[in-house]
Amino acid sequence: MLKWCVLIIILLSTIFTSHAQYVTQTVAGNGISQSLGDGFLGTQASLNSPRDVALDMYGNMYIAEEKAHKIRFINKTTGIISTLVGNGIAGSVGDGGLAINAQLHLPFSLAIDSTGQNLFISDSGNHVIRHINMTTRIISTVAGTMRSPGFGGDGNIATQALLNTPRGIRLDWKGNIYIAGSVVY
Repeated sequence: MLKWCVLIIILLSTIFTSHAQYVTQTVAGNGISQSLGDGFLGTQASLNSPRDVALDMYGNMYIAEEKAHKIRFINKTTGIISTLVGNGIAGSVGDGGLAINAQLHLPFSLAIDSTGQNLFISDSGNHVIRHINMTTRIISTVAGTMRSPGFGGDGNIATQALLNTPRGIRLDWKGNIYIAGSVVY
Protein backbone atom coordinates (compact mmCIF):
# COMPACT_ATOMS: atom_id res chain seq x y z
CA MET A 1 0.00 0.00 0.00
CA LEU A 2 1.38 3.39 -1.01
CA LYS A 3 1.92 5.85 1.82
CA TRP A 4 1.22 9.47 0.97
CA CYS A 5 3.24 12.34 2.04
CA VAL A 6 5.51 13.29 4.78
CA LEU A 7 6.56 16.17 2.56
CA ILE A 8 4.83 17.45 -0.55
CA ILE A 9 6.58 19.57 -3.15
CA ILE A 10 4.72 21.29 -5.98
CA LEU A 11 6.97 21.94 -8.96
CA LEU A 12 6.50 21.95 -12.73
CA SER A 13 2.91 20.67 -12.56
CA THR A 14 3.99 17.54 -10.70
CA ILE A 15 3.36 16.54 -7.10
CA PHE A 16 5.93 14.43 -5.32
CA THR A 17 5.81 12.71 -1.95
CA SER A 18 8.69 11.92 0.33
CA HIS A 19 8.61 8.74 2.40
CA ALA A 20 10.38 8.14 5.67
CA GLN A 21 13.37 6.94 3.63
CA TYR A 22 13.53 10.43 2.01
CA VAL A 23 12.93 9.13 -1.48
CA THR A 24 10.69 11.24 -3.67
CA GLN A 25 7.90 9.68 -5.67
CA THR A 26 5.53 11.30 -8.14
CA VAL A 27 1.88 10.77 -7.17
CA ALA A 28 0.25 13.28 -9.52
CA GLY A 29 1.14 15.07 -12.70
CA ASN A 30 3.30 14.31 -15.68
CA GLY A 31 5.08 17.67 -15.95
CA ILE A 32 2.77 19.03 -18.65
CA SER A 33 0.86 22.16 -17.64
CA GLN A 34 -2.67 21.22 -18.67
CA SER A 35 -5.64 19.76 -16.84
CA LEU A 36 -6.19 16.38 -18.47
CA GLY A 37 -6.30 12.71 -17.55
CA ASP A 38 -9.41 12.12 -15.45
CA GLY A 39 -10.00 8.39 -15.10
CA PHE A 40 -6.30 7.56 -15.34
CA LEU A 41 -3.60 7.15 -12.71
CA GLY A 42 -2.60 10.44 -11.11
CA THR A 43 0.91 10.04 -12.52
CA GLN A 44 -0.48 9.87 -16.06
CA ALA A 45 -2.57 13.02 -15.69
CA SER A 46 -1.46 16.57 -16.31
CA LEU A 47 -2.05 19.37 -13.80
CA ASN A 48 -2.42 23.08 -14.52
CA SER A 49 -0.80 25.22 -11.81
CA PRO A 50 -1.34 23.04 -8.74
CA ARG A 51 -1.26 25.37 -5.72
CA ASP A 52 -2.21 23.27 -2.72
CA VAL A 53 -3.01 19.74 -1.64
CA ALA A 54 -5.05 18.34 1.22
CA LEU A 55 -5.36 14.80 2.50
CA ASP A 56 -8.44 13.38 4.17
CA MET A 57 -8.45 10.86 7.00
CA TYR A 58 -8.43 8.01 4.47
CA GLY A 59 -5.36 9.28 2.63
CA ASN A 60 -7.24 10.53 -0.44
CA MET A 61 -5.60 13.57 -2.02
CA TYR A 62 -7.28 16.80 -3.13
CA ILE A 63 -5.42 19.18 -5.45
CA ALA A 64 -6.25 22.85 -6.12
CA GLU A 65 -5.51 23.56 -9.79
CA GLU A 66 -5.44 27.34 -9.90
CA LYS A 67 -5.35 28.00 -13.64
CA ALA A 68 -7.68 25.11 -14.48
CA HIS A 69 -10.28 26.48 -12.02
CA LYS A 70 -10.78 22.97 -10.59
CA ILE A 71 -10.22 20.74 -7.61
CA ARG A 72 -8.96 17.27 -8.53
CA PHE A 73 -9.18 14.14 -6.39
CA ILE A 74 -6.88 11.11 -6.26
CA ASN A 75 -8.33 7.97 -4.74
CA LYS A 76 -5.82 6.53 -2.27
CA THR A 77 -6.70 2.92 -3.05
CA THR A 78 -6.75 3.06 -6.85
CA GLY A 79 -4.50 6.05 -7.59
CA ILE A 80 -7.11 7.24 -10.12
CA ILE A 81 -7.53 11.01 -10.57
CA SER A 82 -10.84 12.75 -11.26
CA THR A 83 -12.29 16.24 -11.15
CA LEU A 84 -14.26 16.80 -7.95
CA VAL A 85 -15.10 20.52 -8.14
CA GLY A 86 -15.36 22.90 -11.06
CA ASN A 87 -16.25 22.68 -14.72
CA GLY A 88 -12.97 24.28 -15.82
CA ILE A 89 -14.51 27.64 -16.72
CA ALA A 90 -13.50 30.63 -14.58
CA GLY A 91 -16.61 32.04 -12.98
CA SER A 92 -18.74 32.27 -9.87
CA VAL A 93 -21.91 30.25 -10.43
CA GLY A 94 -22.97 27.00 -8.84
CA ASP A 95 -23.81 27.57 -5.17
CA GLY A 96 -26.54 25.16 -4.10
CA GLY A 97 -25.76 22.72 -6.91
CA LEU A 98 -23.38 19.86 -7.53
CA ALA A 99 -19.75 20.89 -7.09
CA ILE A 100 -18.67 19.30 -10.37
CA ASN A 101 -20.92 21.74 -12.28
CA ALA A 102 -19.83 24.84 -10.35
CA GLN A 103 -17.41 27.49 -11.52
CA LEU A 104 -14.33 28.47 -9.53
CA HIS A 105 -11.96 31.33 -10.26
CA LEU A 106 -8.34 30.69 -9.31
CA PRO A 107 -8.75 28.22 -6.42
CA PHE A 108 -5.64 28.49 -4.31
CA SER A 109 -5.82 26.61 -1.01
CA LEU A 110 -7.70 23.67 0.49
CA ALA A 111 -8.63 22.44 3.95
CA ILE A 112 -10.59 19.34 4.91
CA ASP A 113 -12.01 18.71 8.35
CA SER A 114 -11.10 15.77 10.56
CA THR A 115 -14.24 13.84 9.55
CA GLY A 116 -13.42 14.09 5.85
CA GLN A 117 -16.95 15.35 5.22
CA ASN A 118 -16.24 19.05 4.68
CA LEU A 119 -13.83 20.42 2.07
CA PHE A 120 -13.09 24.15 2.05
CA ILE A 121 -11.60 26.04 -0.91
CA SER A 122 -10.12 29.53 -1.06
CA ASP A 123 -11.74 30.66 -4.31
CA SER A 124 -9.27 33.54 -4.65
CA GLY A 125 -10.50 35.12 -7.87
CA ASN A 126 -14.05 35.26 -6.51
CA HIS A 127 -12.85 36.58 -3.10
CA VAL A 128 -14.71 33.89 -1.15
CA ILE A 129 -14.31 30.62 0.73
CA ARG A 130 -16.39 27.79 -0.73
CA HIS A 131 -17.53 24.63 1.04
CA ILE A 132 -18.22 21.18 -0.38
CA ASN A 133 -20.36 18.74 1.60
CA MET A 134 -18.57 15.53 0.67
CA THR A 135 -21.69 13.40 1.22
CA THR A 136 -24.00 15.38 -1.06
CA ARG A 137 -21.26 17.01 -3.20
CA ILE A 138 -23.16 20.32 -2.94
CA ILE A 139 -21.12 23.55 -3.07
CA SER A 140 -21.84 26.73 -1.12
CA THR A 141 -20.12 29.96 -0.13
CA VAL A 142 -19.33 30.18 3.59
CA ALA A 143 -17.24 33.38 3.81
CA GLY A 144 -16.84 36.49 1.72
CA THR A 145 -19.05 38.21 -0.81
CA MET A 146 -18.83 36.77 -4.33
CA ARG A 147 -16.76 38.95 -6.72
CA SER A 148 -16.54 41.76 -4.13
CA PRO A 149 -12.94 42.29 -3.02
CA GLY A 150 -12.30 44.26 0.11
CA PHE A 151 -11.43 44.06 3.76
CA GLY A 152 -14.04 44.15 6.47
CA GLY A 153 -16.94 42.51 8.17
CA ASP A 154 -15.59 41.45 11.54
CA GLY A 155 -18.45 40.56 13.86
CA ASN A 156 -20.96 40.11 11.03
CA ILE A 157 -22.21 37.05 9.18
CA ALA A 158 -19.24 35.50 7.34
CA THR A 159 -20.94 35.65 3.92
CA GLN A 160 -21.29 39.43 4.33
CA ALA A 161 -17.58 39.91 4.98
CA LEU A 162 -15.27 41.30 2.33
CA LEU A 163 -12.16 39.27 1.51
CA ASN A 164 -9.49 40.25 -0.96
CA THR A 165 -7.93 37.34 -2.82
CA PRO A 166 -8.00 34.83 0.05
CA ARG A 167 -5.07 32.46 -0.19
CA GLY A 168 -4.23 30.11 2.65
CA ILE A 169 -6.98 28.47 4.68
CA ARG A 170 -6.71 26.14 7.65
CA LEU A 171 -9.13 24.63 10.14
CA ASP A 172 -8.62 24.26 13.86
CA TRP A 173 -9.84 21.31 15.89
CA LYS A 174 -13.18 23.08 16.51
CA GLY A 175 -13.80 23.60 12.79
CA ASN A 176 -13.04 27.33 12.79
CA ILE A 177 -11.67 28.55 9.45
CA TYR A 178 -8.52 30.70 9.39
CA ILE A 179 -8.00 32.70 6.21
CA ALA A 180 -4.81 34.35 4.94
CA GLY A 181 -5.45 37.09 2.39
CA SER A 182 -2.88 38.22 -0.12
CA VAL A 183 -4.06 41.81 -0.58
CA VAL A 184 -5.09 43.75 2.51
CA TYR A 185 -5.98 47.42 2.61
